[in-house]
Amino acid sequence: MLSLGAPPVMARALEDRNWVEVRTANFRVRSLLNEKDTLKLARHLETFRAAVLVVANINRTNAPIPTEIYVMRRGSDFKSFGIDRDTAGVFMPGLRNNTILLRDSDGTQETTTVLHEYAHYLVSNHGNPQYRALLEAGKHDLEAFEEAFGITARQLSRDVKRYLNNGSSRFFTFETDKFLPAFKADVAKLTREQVSLGLARITLERGELDRAAHWFTIALANERTRSRAEAGFGDVLKFRGEFKAAQPRFEQALALAPNDPYSQLDIAEYWHYRAMNADEATGRKAFLESARSHYVKAWKLDDSMPETYAMYGQTFLMQGQYVTAIEMLEEAERLLPANLDIRLILAEAYAGAGLKEKAIEAARSVLVWSHGDDGMASRVREILAQLDSGTE
Repeated sequence: MLSLGAPPVMARALEDRNWVEVRTANFRVRSLLNEKDTLKLARHLETFRAAVLVVANINRTNAPIPTEIYVMRRGSDFKSFGIDRDTAGVFMPGLRNNTILLRDSDGTQETTTVLHEYAHYLVSNHGNPQYRALLEAGKHDLEAFEEAFGITARQLSRDVKRYLNNGSSRFFTFETDKFLPAFKADVAKLTREQVSLGLARITLERGELDRAAHWFTIALANERTRSRAEAGFGDVLKFRGEFKAAQPRFEQALALAPNDPYSQLDIAEYWHYRAMNADEATGRKAFLESARSHYVKAWKLDDSMPETYAMYGQTFLMQGQYVTAIEMLEEAERLLPANLDIRLILAEAYAGAGLKEKAIEAARSVLVWSHGDDGMASRVREILAQLDSGTE
């Protein structure tokens, strides 16, 4: 009876909860779980990654972009990101970093779905260069598959049918300590501003601009997060179309961290976005020149970022300068072959340049790996229709 008359207890805001960060060789795990469980999850992730590398025979293991994992305690925490509360997890690939959102599941069982997507990323980004070489040499994709992976399509079909009919198939078992002998991790408590900056980036990527603005505002209060928060808040204003208010934010971020390549990259993308939303009468050419200037500065600070090449290449694609666009986009794809956005834009560049076979090959590969993404599928069909390829 007393509880019925009591006022409802409001859950603490996400940024005000106790977050722990565990950094390993390949992951940054930011978690609302306790330190012990977060370390357990981090080890599980590293073990999973090592297993994929072994099973898929992957030798190249250097990560072109970081992978960040955010672990929530309950499904209702996903609401802030526009995600259904019953979702177990989400894998969000990007040009700057990959983000994985997980819901606490009393162990690691519910990580299976999202780790399936991460495995796709690993195989696409690092996997079987023998297979790629065979395709580039002109072999049919089925022949290339059978030669590269040592299994015929008929054998694979039998295995899949056996699994579906009997619930069993061949599988691998490993003693995890043998291929993950030296698990090391750094543990830290996160400040309110650090948490807010990370949450703001996620909501910005998902188009939740009001939530992003809320968290970027909190992150502005700390000098350690301020420069990134200034640029992030600038992005919110940029996507709202408030260009005049956004520009000083990027300029302030650049003033606070002039040697940070991301400060240059962020202001470059501001000018790039303005060019995309302008015509020649309102200065598109000048906007593109400003964007390119900052892309080059970002490249001089760090020439290993796929995002710089991908975005810089698109500025030339906008003006029909296909040779330079393709050169930049191909380098972006070389650095981050798993990113379908890069490959799709590259297909458009090939099509514009009249490189029909390359355009079709790139477009088809996007369709295969896009997992039913309607937006990507629609753009692929437009490219194929433009080429009149006859490819279904």
